[in-house]
Amino acid sequence: MTAHPISHGAEEAMARTPGHNKLSTDALARARYVGMVSALLYGAVAVSMVFINKHTMSVFPLTNIVMTLQMAATWAILQPLQEAGYLTFPRFSLARARQLFGITLLYTANTGLALVGLKTLNVPMYNVLKRLTPMLVLVAKALLRRHWPSRPVLGAVVMVVAGCIIAGIGDLTFDLAGYAYALASCAAQGGYLLLVEFQGAGGISSSELLYYNAVCSLPVLALVVVVTGELA
Repeated sequence: MTAHPISHGAEEAMARTPGHNKLSTDALARARYVGMVSALLYGAVAVSMVFINKHTMSVFPLTNIVMTLQMAATWAILQPLQEAGYLTFPRFSLARARQLFGITLLYTANTGLALVGLKTLNVPMYNVLKRLTPMLVLVAKALLRRHWPSRPVLGAVVMVVAGCIIAGIGDLTFDLAGYAYALASCAAQGGYLLLVEFQGAGGISSSELLYYNAVCSLPVLALVVVVTGELA
């Protein structure tokens, strides 16, 4: 005996049943709750990270050593998790490392420039300047693809830029070098995001990308530490 497929009308009837509606409503409410908690947690971690980095730069102003330790700690955490099977991305390969090397350089440059800028800028001004990254990405994508964003998006970007200008005018602790480093960090971060998208690295998991960023940047950072004499 063969089972007859459920007709489209029957599916619609099932969708209209109270039990199905209740499940859909519960799932939607749960998804909204998870999204809200995730957004709040992300905001809390992002803000805390800036204050921690600011404090670290004030008591231990050796940027390259801090970055080297950060990447080493990242590798030391991710490698055992991968070996234990908690992270499922493939083992390290030179082919993948070569593919992601440009992304790694931009990631490292963004982190280093941000830390140097944070040493001289106050935290609110640093956060304002870092908000310019989406504007740089939007402008670059518009120029490369010959397609400008919608008016609401463009209006929001203009408001962000205007806010940065107003904040800069009222910044009593203005430091040109700090502004230059922060803006260069925005450019590096924008280039990083664009390269991830255009190079097709979007299919790589965040854990794998973070792993290769750490592994590939460690030799570069070690060389920079030696050249700059921070170990002395």
